[in-house]
Amino acid sequence: MSDQGATEVPRGWYRDPAGSGGWRYFDGSAWTEIVQPLLQNVEVKKLRADAAPVARNLISWVLPLAIATAAVSYAAKLSYANVALAQFRYFHEIFRWATNGARMANQPVAPTSTPSWVGLFDAVSSLVALASFVVFVVWQYRSTKEAANFGYLMSASPAFSVWSWFIPLANCYLPYRALAELVPPDHHDRRYAWWALAVAAMKLVAVGLFVATFISLSMAIWSMWFVLSLATTVTTQLLRRRIVAATEANHLAFLERLRAANDTFHPISA
Repeated sequence: MSDQGATEVPRGWYRDPAGSGGWRYFDGSAWTEIVQPLLQNVEVKKLRADAAPVARNLISWVLPLAIATAAVSYAAKLSYANVALAQFRYFHEIFRWATNGARMANQPVAPTSTPSWVGLFDAVSSLVALASFVVFVVWQYRSTKEAANFGYLMSASPAFSVWSWFIPLANCYLPYRALAELVPPDHHDRRYAWWALAVAAMKLVAVGLFVATFISLSMAIWSMWFVLSLATTVTTQLLRRRIVAATEANHLAFLERLRAANDTFHPISA
């Protein structure tokens, strides 16, 4: 195979110039050894049938709604920060009283509770976040099938790419690798999946700060937890939206090249 003039060709899958009858991946500067078979009599439009409707809904309203409700929920918490810290102090004293009751004269007195509407915002935000996650993993499942149909190299099946979110420890890496594989190897848009992994790691830091608040009863630690928790919640939703947009753009571009060539492609997985 010759690489002459290859630098003018965008990275992606192309008919194999070596004559294998299949597809060969071009990384933007040279042909790779990654080859996938090509068979006939499959309509190109069927490859998009599953993923597109869910992705459109995800981009148009689910993730923005999750961001908005999270922001309102955290704003409500911020307006009653002193009450929240007093509640942390109360739970801390209750623990001390339960374990060292004989050395404490009186049972701690419960502080003023936050208004019910603050809890309502929390509940709504949690439900919307759950809904956005469900829609996202459904989209991920269908887009993983689609990527496999294109011949992209996948390290896990569509089903496992979803179930990996629920496997302890494994969910710290495997789901994000599956998201990265929705676009071709070495594609620059894979970085969004790894950024999402970094944000997930920061969420663990936020959890640590939350636990530390019970121990130190410090307003400074509570403030750091609040800011980091809000930032990671919003950033996670923004990155999900970016992952969807980047994947959709890549898959549509792939299909446009197929349509332009008036070709047909064989789905590798059902």
